[in-house]
Amino acid sequence: MSGTKAPRNVVVLQHVPGRGMVRSSLIEPSRFESEKLRINVLFTDFAATEVALRCALELAIGLEAEINIIVPHVVPYPLDLESPAVALEFMCTRLRMLAGPVRADPYVYVYLCRDVMDLLRTILPAHSIVVLGSRKQWLAKWRTGRITRKLTNNGCQIILARY
Repeated sequence: MSGTKAPRNVVVLQHVPGRGMVRSSLIEPSRFESEKLRINVLFTDFAATEVALRCALELAIGLEAEINIIVPHVVPYPLDLESPAVALEFMCTRLRMLAGPVRADPYVYVYLCRDVMDLLRTILPAHSIVVLGSRKQWLAKWRTGRITRKLTNNGCQIILARY
């Protein structure tokens, strides 16, 4: 995948079936402006991501849209950015298993970062379509609402998939 060099506070990995986690580069903004529609599913937890992935697939049908799952993973400062405390291969394999039953074949990008909102402002240009899964409970709505407001202020188009 071609792309721009990641900032010092972000490490980009892509999950490639059969090869595991492969170091990658940031998606160039020009890729978002190509003729192919991209629907980005933001990973928050497995249940929410499954609902968001189903919603993204419904949107993508007939549009020949590409679905990307964006997995921001915060690495605390005491640890090296390239050495997260959690095994990422397991998480990506589970995401692919979630995608199987809904017949989606998304690209899974894992971003090791220090701050999620800084990362999202960097990788999602204005007018990006972002699908978020959200529970109907007030605390979940509050958390999702914070992310939604910040992404909307950055020019993204947000679609909430409630469950």
